[in-house]
Amino acid sequence: MINSIKYINSWSEFVEIAEKHSAKEGLNPYAFRGQSNSSWKIQNSLQRKLIEMGINNQKDALEFERKLAETFKVCSKKHLKSLRKRIENRDLLSWWELMQHYGAPTRLLDWTASPYIACYFAVSESFEEDAAVYIFDAAHLLWIQSLRANEEKNYENKRCYEQIEKSIKGKDYYECVLTITDPHPTDRMIAQKSEFTLSTELLIDHDVLIDEIVYKNVNNGKGHSLFSKIIINKNLKKKFMIELNKMDINAGNLFPGLDGVGKQINEKIMMGEI
Repeated sequence: MINSIKYINSWSEFVEIAEKHSAKEGLNPYAFRGQSNSSWKIQNSLQRKLIEMGINNQKDALEFERKLAETFKVCSKKHLKSLRKRIENRDLLSWWELMQHYGAPTRLLDWTASPYIACYFAVSESFEEDAAVYIFDAAHLLWIQSLRANEEKNYENKRCYEQIEKSIKGKDYYECVLTITDPHPTDRMIAQKSEFTLSTELLIDHDVLIDEIVYKNVNNGKGHSLFSKIIINKNLKKKFMIELNKMDINAGNLFPGLDGVGKQINEKIMMGEI
């Protein structure tokens, strides 16, 4: 349960929080996610689709996920000829990253290393709704999972993905969440400083599962969440868009290509620049 929620009333308040949680050098221990509606839960696209379809058990969810991946592989062949040698030997995780990039439902949950990019995704849509930016202490989760697995480093890559594979194959596994800070790069992922989380569980919100993992057999399963939530009033969205644009954070830069240019033109109209 997210027990740290802050309502902000100005751009300067957001900047203060963003700078406090930004790494001055090296990897940022925090990850950020922007959602244009503050009432939305922290759910990936696959989980939302499963809920929409009324699939409510892990076995059926895994089978639906398998069908999605197989269908994507078949339907994408003629479009990915130039990448054939690079994708023929992709593992499942790499396919999920590719599916995520092109808008297919996956268990990957989008994050970014930049609080300002997360803010853009929070304020650039749904102008009739308050927005939210989530801050996730990813480094703390890594430390906890590493400690419990008696691993000093590389825990997530070495252990958590093994558990995900076991869950897919119907073998015994333990719950875990994997954080990917270096996905296979695309122009869009680089521009958006993309990161992902994925877990063994397809039907549990990431914040709920992560808190369960952190406080398992500790303090009666309760404690301070690794997530905090910033709520941005809907009336501030346009102002924030203008401030972000001053930082060159806009659709034109976050969505490389002509589709980003088209989005940017609409943003300029909204901000009164055209």
